[in-house]
Amino acid sequence: MALDGWSQIQIKDPLSLELDAFNPRIDVSPDSTQDQIRLQLFKHEEISELAKSIIASGGLLPGERIILLRTTEDRYVVLEGNRRMCAIQFLLDPSLVPSSVRQFPRLESRDLMVALSTADADLAPSREAAEFVLTKRHTESSTRRWSTVAKHRRGWRLVENGMTMEEAAKRLGAKVGNIRRSVREYRLLDQVKRLSVWTPDERDVLDAEHLRVTSYLRFFQLEEAKSRLAISFNADERLVTDLPRDLLDAILETIARTLLVNATSAASRLKVDEVLGKCSQYERLVQHERDRIRTNKTSGSSHDKNASESNSPQDEPQDDTDSSGPTNPPHEDYPRTGPVNGGKKGGEPGQGSSPKPPRFFENLGLSIKDAILEQIAIEIRLIQHYRFPYAATCLLRALLEASLRYQLRKVSKWDQLVGNSGRDPGLEEMIKFASNRDNNVFRDRRAADVLGVFRQSGQKDIFDLVVHAQWAQADARTLEQAAAQLRQVISYILNNEHRGDLSASAN
Repeated sequence: MALDGWSQIQIKDPLSLELDAFNPRIDVSPDSTQDQIRLQLFKHEEISELAKSIIASGGLLPGERIILLRTTEDRYVVLEGNRRMCAIQFLLDPSLVPSSVRQFPRLESRDLMVALSTADADLAPSREAAEFVLTKRHTESSTRRWSTVAKHRRGWRLVENGMTMEEAAKRLGAKVGNIRRSVREYRLLDQVKRLSVWTPDERDVLDAEHLRVTSYLRFFQLEEAKSRLAISFNADERLVTDLPRDLLDAILETIARTLLVNATSAASRLKVDEVLGKCSQYERLVQHERDRIRTNKTSGSSHDKNASESNSPQDEPQDDTDSSGPTNPPHEDYPRTGPVNGGKKGGEPGQGSSPKPPRFFENLGLSIKDAILEQIAIEIRLIQHYRFPYAATCLLRALLEASLRYQLRKVSKWDQLVGNSGRDPGLEEMIKFASNRDNNVFRDRRAADVLGVFRQSGQKDIFDLVVHAQWAQADARTLEQAAAQLRQVISYILNNEHRGDLSASAN
């Protein structure tokens, strides 16, 4: 279609422009008044928010030309830009704002008022000629939208070139949180693309501008993935982990192959363990998790001593770089500059605020030597109790029984409990015996009191009914309530009993 007959003009008084009764955004009769048209636009087209945006931007952005149709020698109707012109008319003349509207943004700047008093426009030769342009603009936009990768790269480049997150946000007119997310997610993509394992064809896939990255990026937001890989992001949105670099590289390669390079529609539904299980070094990851569980409080000796001296568990250091467990020196791509499990709550990532309190036993540490308890501790730390409540119930019952059995043998009370019967006591008998202060099972007698409260709550009976599949169903809320009662005393047995300080065993 030819675009002959079009011209460009500048309007000196936007208040003189007529809004279009045939605007498809609203349903009004052809003979509606301008006030009626403005009211419908206000009701349905977020005119107030648009006015705020115009004020914040200091006027209309370059390139935002409206389209007009001349109806008489000095009268024009707006074919394209009705929302913008409605907002500007309200800003220039507040008396036009519908009386039912309690609050509308106001112009405070004289310079902005002058700037909005003129408008650049394209003048259509006829309504029919304009329809072609309007259809293209609103249903078949010729402007190609930026891909997700391109959006993330834009903010990342500014930060890489020395801007702060706040400066980049101001430059782009975006929220700081959105800039942080863009930088964080582009770094995750850039890290995996820089691995040397890719073939030329695979690299072409990763370099494709419209690569579908949602499943890959979402993987790193999952709590199970963050916990198992011990990853977080520091104040610069760089990945922080205690995994050896070669192990993390192998895991990143596996995640990328599964969710980026060879991604299928089914890949996005894979569980975290199903993705990680594809890694050739999966067993090494599992062993690293076991080592972390065994030593994540092996700051145990030094840390618990300090906690005991200060009598304040909140003084626990959040940086694990001094742990006596398996550690790795910081390296450029994956610096260990923050708490392993994120150390953040709410606000901006990596700001070092208090870690979230545990819901189950995900932070359970173990410093004693007992093969059975070590295995149970590993499994209960890794299980998603909200997805597998029956298995988690069995694990918690086994953990409690094994912990009490260990404690009773350690303090030479097992034979006293067994007595003359010669048979192994059940869990109920162990709880009853250990919760009796007179039996001196615990140095800190508050542990006995905690067990007594648990026994009286009836939670153990619920465990029995669930385990034996009789008249009770497992659920996450019941598990979390039981964990809240038992977490401290179990951790006390597994880590701190010989120091006699129950308060140091939280989590």
